[in-house]
Amino acid sequence: MINSKKIIALGMVALALVLGFETNVTKVKAAEVIAEDVEEESIEEETEDVEEISDEDSDDEVEVEAEEDDTTVDLDDETEESNTIEGPIVVGSDADSINDAIDMASEAGGGTIIVPAGHYSEQLFIETDGIKIEAEVGAILDGEDLTPTDDANAMIYIQASDVSVSNLEIENFKYTGPSEDITTTGIEVADGSSNVTIKDCIIHDIGCIYTTVSEEYNGHGIYVSGGVKEPTTDINISGCELYDLHLGQSESLALNGNVSNFTVNNNYIHNCDNIGIDAIGYEQTKEGSKNRELDRARDGVISNNTVEYISCDPSINITYESKCAAGIYVDGGDHVIVFGNTVSYCDIGIEVATEHPGVAVTAIYVHDNILRENNAFAGIAFGGYDPKITGWATGCAFENNYIYNTSGTCFMVQFACSGTNVIYQNTFDAQGSAVKYQEVFGKLSSGNVVVRNN
Repeated sequence: MINSKKIIALGMVALALVLGFETNVTKVKAAEVIAEDVEEESIEEETEDVEEISDEDSDDEVEVEAEEDDTTVDLDDETEESNTIEGPIVVGSDADSINDAIDMASEAGGGTIIVPAGHYSEQLFIETDGIKIEAEVGAILDGEDLTPTDDANAMIYIQASDVSVSNLEIENFKYTGPSEDITTTGIEVADGSSNVTIKDCIIHDIGCIYTTVSEEYNGHGIYVSGGVKEPTTDINISGCELYDLHLGQSESLALNGNVSNFTVNNNYIHNCDNIGIDAIGYEQTKEGSKNRELDRARDGVISNNTVEYISCDPSINITYESKCAAGIYVDGGDHVIVFGNTVSYCDIGIEVATEHPGVAVTAIYVHDNILRENNAFAGIAFGGYDPKITGWATGCAFENNYIYNTSGTCFMVQFACSGTNVIYQNTFDAQGSAVKYQEVFGKLSSGNVVVRNN
């Protein structure tokens, strides 16, 4: 399990010590995290002791029962064995379609499905735990002849645990015109899912076909959601390529709401008409909700991705009036680490903010990223874009990032004005008409710790 709270808290304390200062916030955060870890370890040890004692007692009982009656038959074991599938299910030989194979695996309580090369015109629904789809090279899930509906928006829909999808190519799933209800998606991981891996998949030509001007266009390459009452946990998305996605108001790869312990790494996302990667908070609950803090993507890592040519240019994406799409965006997230990514030729390289008033994006650690020519706006944009209608930022750190711009701004501070935010030892390489560093809202952009940048 990713312990990003501990990593960020200890990193912030170490950074504060290097700089010769230490805020009460970083002390408290680190202390809270370490205390939580100690308490968790203590509970785990006690639980293990109890389980050992329980197991010993259980073994004794079994031995006594065996001595009394050697002919006892466990019917449950026999039933489980009868439903078990030996070896993987191969589409085309063991099952006529991928969905037939999913049904077979579901009846058996899980299983591995092999998808040979070929075109498959079907939407997949995985709602049983323990299903693994392994595609061979050239296996393509083709949505060209399929029409998205309000209850079947995705080419692959997952609402289960212990699921993996690997090596599958997904293409040509589109919806024409605006819609309030339809969000065309390559892969959706729905509320309540856990331990889901999406690996080495290629997703392209998914999303909207624009007709009339409207904001009611939405699409995703990969979309992971978590509900306040149905959390989604332990998500790994790696080695995927997403491109030529037409997204309207949405994102190429999004983690939205009560999603925790996620990793998004080593993906290649390019040539899409809105945000590349987004960790989102506060969209599913209203202001003042008692559960609002659960409505945040958190405790995750976004690392070693390559993101380029991401733009919501209004000449292409008619839902926007200006270029403002980020390659990587943490919008209202909490305790997310963003490192080792290369982001180039996007409207904004990396953005850390929240679009919702009265709340903050918190504890985001952005370090050792390379940002090149994200010229339409900024290499890094930090804080809410409008103090009147958005929230602010606290406890965030930006360290050792290289930002090269030939226009726009290398590092732009918006609505973020807390001494718990640290901008430290970054390289601002401004060429042409570019500006190295800018605070755009006066006092509402000041008060952050800004040291040793060049």
